[in-house]
Amino acid sequence: MRLCVEFTAPCPVFLPWNYPHYLHGMLVRAIVEARPQLNEFLHRQGLWVEGHQYRLLTASWLFAERTERSAEGLILSPPIRWWVSSPLSALMEALSVTLLVNPQRFVAGASLTVSTVRVEPRVPFEGRAALFRTISPLVVSTAEL
Repeated sequence: MRLCVEFTAPCPVFLPWNYPHYLHGMLVRAIVEARPQLNEFLHRQGLWVEGHQYRLLTASWLFAERTERSAEGLILSPPIRWWVSSPLSALMEALSVTLLVNPQRFVAGASLTVSTVRVEPRVPFEGRAALFRTISPLVVSTAEL
């Protein structure tokens, strides 16, 4: 399941260059706020397959209406969009509940308000080849046959 979260703010917001670290912390806290029992899974457990650990949760950087660079970070003009994805619907449902019930969020000291949370449609795949453009890091693992 993939969500698009849209944030608003009364004026442009400043975020330091390392804001993805703070954004990830806000993401995990929001999920655990709705479903505390997921804390262990998110922080330590994940999914283990043949000695490899997978977190099964990914998030994009923030995409703003306008972005300005400064020496210390970025100045983002709302609306600001953020995509979060997981094959585990329980994670996305918990995130949605928290963001809709408690829309005021803080990322690296910047105050953002969630205006919408929408489920993105699944992309239909046809044939054997597809071209992808990713908005977050991609991890690929293959098995030896």
